[in-house]
Amino acid sequence: MRHESTDILVIGAGLSGLRAAREASLHGEVMMVSLDLPGQSSASLTPRPSQYEMSRVIDVPTTSKEREAFLEESAAIGLGEADPDLARVIANQAQKEYQRVEELGVEFEKVEEEATRVRGCFSTRKRCYVIHDLRQLGRLLYQELRNARVRMISHMHVAQLHVAEGRFAAAVAFDGEGEPTLIRAKACVLACGGGAGAYANTFVPPTAVGASIVLGASAGAKLTGLPYVQLMLGTLERDLHPIKLRFVGEPELYDRKGESILKRRFPDAAELEKAFQRRGEHYPFTMHDGSGGIDAEVARAADRGGCMLRTPNQKTPVAVYAHATNGGVRVDVRGMSSVPGLFACGEAAAGMHGANRLGGELLDTCLVFGTRAGHFAGAFSKEVKEVPAKKTMVAPMDPVKSDGLQEGEIKNYDTMLRELVTSKAGIVRRLDDLTNAVGVAEMATQVLAKRGCATRELVHAWAQTRTLASFATMLFKAAAGQKKSVGPHYVEP
Repeated sequence: MRHESTDILVIGAGLSGLRAAREASLHGEVMMVSLDLPGQSSASLTPRPSQYEMSRVIDVPTTSKEREAFLEESAAIGLGEADPDLARVIANQAQKEYQRVEELGVEFEKVEEEATRVRGCFSTRKRCYVIHDLRQLGRLLYQELRNARVRMISHMHVAQLHVAEGRFAAAVAFDGEGEPTLIRAKACVLACGGGAGAYANTFVPPTAVGASIVLGASAGAKLTGLPYVQLMLGTLERDLHPIKLRFVGEPELYDRKGESILKRRFPDAAELEKAFQRRGEHYPFTMHDGSGGIDAEVARAADRGGCMLRTPNQKTPVAVYAHATNGGVRVDVRGMSSVPGLFACGEAAAGMHGANRLGGELLDTCLVFGTRAGHFAGAFSKEVKEVPAKKTMVAPMDPVKSDGLQEGEIKNYDTMLRELVTSKAGIVRRLDDLTNAVGVAEMATQVLAKRGCATRELVHAWAQTRTLASFATMLFKAAAGQKKSVGPHYVEP
């Protein structure tokens, strides 16, 4: 097993990881490891059609009145489950991060040379700016790192974190050849995203299977908000993109038999139109405003074989897709988890969001807490005299075995788990189904751990599927604990 050491380890190279690595580099030696190339592939940086504006908005309250309004709306839409201290950090720091991004040269949508301000999902105020191209931001943040003391290693799959002497000590990873590597560090920043990619229907890369959550749990970090997943309706035309279902003309939603799926739920036409109007104010599903009945019926129709949206001009297939997870590693105002020396940012971090999340708040979290996690991880590393000794580490099991899982078997587990997550942890959740799903996911986790894989070339696929199984188990257990319909989920007994 190869051994590496550094002052600060950053896991993930999306927007939050890039920002954290740059800030941490002001304090010491930084190693950034990621599955993909830095600044090119993550949930935020995945190429999307132009309609996908919601991923490019950043909420920037600029006055004390706007900041207080942001906090009020965040608490209301989060159903009181957001940590007010973390939300206040975002409210107070978002403008500074916006200005910094602007100074980097990032282009924003403008009308007559004035930056456009729009309402993010669930918000009643125009506080959000729209970034023209998030990938441009990724490239500029990456360019900053090239002149900093950051060692960047791609095609690295981190499989486990270790704690020694009461603090973070090391990470076990598999390199591009599937060989194990032990990376010892004084501090670590988790920035490898959320778990929306664990769904078969998703708007994010399929590699986003909850690695941050699984890694945090492996170190003993406290987690929060796991049941809450942002799900929304999407349609496949030339490209996959989300829809708001505005009531224009007389749009109707039909099942595969051609029967309306909404008449039984909304027998009164006026009430149906009101639900559509409320639904047109946001992309994600929510029980918060009374429009959720539309999404719930789409989900049920999808389970029965499919759903179509018919307008005066066309018919379009509609389904439920996962966009983001609101839960993750619980952090404090520094971005540090309950494990000393282990920090989290971006979609890996949780606590600042509640059951639902305001539009633009995720980019705030990436930049604001990316900066804070990187800064405080660097400061923490300076207080640690030396990198933990090798002898304190537990050597990982080599997954390659003569009777290990073959490629087809790993793919079958991967497909089964994604379909299970999609069908059992979607908009409509049934408690009995979730309880049964826990058993299936736990069985898959045990088989993957025990069998390993047959060749070194399969290590990455095996490790990702094992992470998927672990995340699915945690998601099902957390969802089964939600006995009532709340926020982004409709619970049936």
